[in-house]
Amino acid sequence: MIGMEAGQSAFGDAYAWLKQLLLWPAYNLLPELEDLSDAVRENILTAMEEKLLLRLSEKAAALPLTVDSELAVDWLNGRRTPDADQSLKAAIMGLQLGTDAPAVFRAIVEATCFGAKAIVERFVDQGIPIKA
Repeated sequence: MIGMEAGQSAFGDAYAWLKQLLLWPAYNLLPELEDLSDAVRENILTAMEEKLLLRLSEKAAALPLTVDSELAVDWLNGRRTPDADQSLKAAIMGLQLGTDAPAVFRAIVEATCFGAKAIVERFVDQGIPIKA
């Protein structure tokens, strides 16, 4: 048996980045709310951290797919496999004022999944069988 390894520069990191971005107000503004106890602030923050990606997943799954859907390129840390180039940058396209967090999340999910698909396809193209 032979194992081949390849990966993306930022698969899980892409989700962690989006989570940090969306929770910025909670991290930076909740501490300023003096009429909330420390325990209440901590409970709110913990609930938001635990539920954010789950709720985004649920809402993103319900969005219709259209030709105008938001698109992302997931090269937040450059590109590893295939065709490595660490100087490449990520992008989110098709944004408009009606774009919401679930739509951006879906675009990132699609980008990371299609990135993983590109890795598998490169293996297959190079004659490396993929077995589960």
